[in-house]
Amino acid sequence: MSRALQRVNGAIGTSCAWLAGITFLVVFTVNMVQIVARAAGGGWVWVTDLSVLLFLWLTMLGAVAAYARADHIVTGFLVDRLRGLVAGAHALVIRAAELVFFGILAIAGARVTQVRGGIEYVQLHISTAWAYLAIPVAAALLVVLALTRPLRAPTTEEGV
Repeated sequence: MSRALQRVNGAIGTSCAWLAGITFLVVFTVNMVQIVARAAGGGWVWVTDLSVLLFLWLTMLGAVAAYARADHIVTGFLVDRLRGLVAGAHALVIRAAELVFFGILAIAGARVTQVRGGIEYVQLHISTAWAYLAIPVAAALLVVLALTRPLRAPTTEEGV
C-alpha cells in the first residue's frame, strides 16, 4: 500500500476517532448536567433529542474509526489457519463482501435519511434526517477505507 493511501486511511480513522470522542463527551456532559439540573428542579427538554441525534453519529463514527484501525472484532478460527493463495483469495472475498455491505448500508441509509427528512425533532425543531445522515456518510467513509486498506484478512492478534 502506498504512503498516500496509508495517510488517507490514517487521517479518516484518526478524524473519526476524535469526532466520536468529542461527540461522546458532549453527550455525556449534557446528560450529566441535565441530571443535576433535574435534581435541582430544572432541566432542559431538548436534551433527549440532542442525545438521540448525537448517539447515531457517535456509533457510526466509532464504527469507521474501528474499521480504519482494524480494531473491530474478528473470528480468526479459519483466518489464522489460511496461508498463501488461499489466504489471498479469502481476503479478496471478504473485502468484496465488505464493499457490498457498505454499499447496501449507503443506499439504505440514504433512503432512511430521505424519509426522515420531513420529520422534525420535537424540541430541537430540526429534521431528524441530520441524525440518519450519519449512516450514508459512514458508509461512504467505509468504502474509501476498504479501497485504501491492504488486502489481507486481519488475524485475531491484529483485530480483536
